[in-house]
Amino acid sequence: MKKIKLSGFIVVRNEEKNIERCLRSLDFCDEIIVVDQESTDKTVKIARKYTKNIYHDKCWGYADPSRKLGASKCKGRWILNLDADEEITNPLKLEILDAIKKNTADAYYIHREIYFLEKKIVCVSETDYVLRLHKKNTVTYVSNIHVCVIPKKNIIIKKLKESMNHYATTSIKQALEKIRRYAKIQAKTDKKYNSFPRKYFGIFYTPIYYFVYIYFIKKGFLNGQNGFIYACMDFYYQILIYRYLWFK
Repeated sequence: MKKIKLSGFIVVRNEEKNIERCLRSLDFCDEIIVVDQESTDKTVKIARKYTKNIYHDKCWGYADPSRKLGASKCKGRWILNLDADEEITNPLKLEILDAIKKNTADAYYIHREIYFLEKKIVCVSETDYVLRLHKKNTVTYVSNIHVCVIPKKNIIIKKLKESMNHYATTSIKQALEKIRRYAKIQAKTDKKYNSFPRKYFGIFYTPIYYFVYIYFIKKGFLNGQNGFIYACMDFYYQILIYRYLWFK
């Protein structure tokens, strides 16, 4: 039996439009794990073309609560965690394999190229790094939205040079649906509600701050119309968090 060095896993729900691209990009992994959150479309059927290792969890509304289950099913010494709307590029595959072989770190941040409305958001993508590659038992998976993992103490963490693709959303309708869903979850889990920036008067400056940060400081304006819409979406997201905090 082939020794499993690298396990790749994803958490999915109704991702029939994305999952095949994602799973195809994990073809260099020794095993692929899929955790499905009660999909009602063809997601599971497509996943079976790439792996038999399919597990089921309840629908949480977002991926993070099921990541611990996915990681626990991985048998490899190294674990690569992806979202269904992400894709490992060929240069990144080679770099990951080289990093595992050299074994000079315990975990790696991976840069994401963000695609919004089917176009790359260049400037905003520059600082988008996520910790997705790590040795088994070197991080703790948490359920907090957008947090994903917390590295354990005294581990060595580095950054990979190559990027993966993140196809965030392909339409305004899809973006609004995702924003509303995530804002509800963020409102339930936001521990900063009684401190900055979630104080009651924060609604007057927090949404503006995020718009200015993305559109001007991170130079979203260089992406034209898509950059403006992207910044507006974050503005709307921040307002919705307050809406769901105050009105159930």
